[in-house]
Parts: sequence; structure tokens; C-alpha cells
Amino acid sequence: MAELKCPVCMRYMRPPIPMCQNGHNICNTCRQEVNLCPSCRQEFVESRCWILENIVQKIQYRCQYYTKGCEVSAAGHDIAFHEAHCLHRPFRCPFADGTTMCRWRDELSVMWDHIQHKHSSQCVTAAQGKCTFTLNCSGPRPPRIALSAWGEIFFVVSRVMNFDLYFCVLYVGPRTKGSIYSYTVTVSRRGRCARKSATVCHVTKSYFTDVQNIFRNPDCAVFPYGIWNRCADSHMKLSCEVDIR
Repeated sequence: MAELKCPVCMRYMRPPIPMCQNGHNICNTCRQEVNLCPSCRQEFVESRCWILENIVQKIQYRCQYYTKGCEVSAAGHDIAFHEAHCLHRPFRCPFADGTTMCRWRDELSVMWDHIQHKHSSQCVTAAQGKCTFTLNCSGPRPPRIALSAWGEIFFVVSRVMNFDLYFCVLYVGPRTKGSIYSYTVTVSRRGRCARKSATVCHVTKSYFTDVQNIFRNPDCAVFPYGIWNRCADSHMKLSCEVDIR
């Protein structure tokens, strides 16, 4: 197996496997970053190393996160897909792209502990999938909220664009499970009866999805200005009830 490691990144090579004029190999990812072979400084050829690729397809690779506890082994064309969705892979904190710029990266199983410790003012635990919190819409980017529901982590992102309120719930976990949940969000006047309220239902998205594209499409819950503004108080704050199923 050591012979199958890329000389640059030291990860196992998988098809397509490029080669240089002298027959040295390198992984396709690193090939995009270098112009000459790192072993002999010769140029690469257009051909691929088909013999090595055929051998690679017959080998059972163990997941690169085996040191974290993953016990999965699979062929080369399957292990890459598994690693992209492995629960033991390092996940970044969902707050990483916001104003907090959190640099935390670790297993999904300990993410909620991190959120509760570092982002306690922006997290809510949902009982039976339901929770209520206050949303401040006085600016274009209301504060984001992390939710714990059904043993999973979700992330609420909202925007005020062209005066309309865009509201999206992201599933934090493997990309393949991004749309298995749905959510219902109800906005209403804080501290008042719910006569002034509005409800929209939608399907969750993976937190790997580009949020800007979600809002641009739009592929999320949208409250027109005339509706959500009637539910807001004088400080542009709303009561939000989220029900995840």
C-alpha cells in the first residue's frame, strides 16, 4: 500500500493516475498543482497508468479516518465517496463563514458541545423538533441560530433582501442527508396573541450548500415584506417558531 501513496500529498492514488515521461506516478489532485514530476522533474504525458489503475480498483482501502474510529474498507472508487460522507471526518463549525470566523474543526459527534461552549448565545435545543426564539430583522443579516433536534444539528440562516425575509434551515452532517428533513417556520408578534402570524414550510438543505444560491433561487422559506413587517414589533424583532420533522 505504501507504493500507492502520492509522493506529494502522501495519500493513496486513485484513478485517474497521471504519469511522467519516466513512468513516475502522482495523484490527479496534485497533478493539477504541479507542472513537472516531483520525482525526476520531467514533464507529464497525456497517457494514464492503466495497469496501476486496474490494480488500484482491486484493492480494499481503509477509510483515511480510521484513526478516529472508522472501520470501513472499500474499493478505490467507493472509498472516496464514503470519505466525503464519513461521520468521523472533520466538520467545520457552521459559524465559520460568519462574523465570528470560528476555526473549530472536529468530528460531528462533538460539534454540539463546541457550539454550546463557544456560541451559547446563538444555540437552541428543540424539544420534539420544536423551538421558539427571537429573530432581530433590524439589519440585512439577522443573527444565525444553531438548533439541536432529533439528535441532529441544524443551522438557521436568514436574510432581508429587497425588504423580503428569506429563511433557511440547513442540516449539519453528511451531504446525502441534507434533504431528509422538512421544517415549518412561523413568525409572529412577540408577546402578543398569534393573530398576526405567517407560516411557511420547506425542505432542509445541506450546510455544504452555498447559502447565496439558496436565497438567489429562492429555494427556501420566503416572507414578503408586507407580511413579516406586520408581525414585527417596533424594534423589528419577530418571534420565530421552528418545527423540524
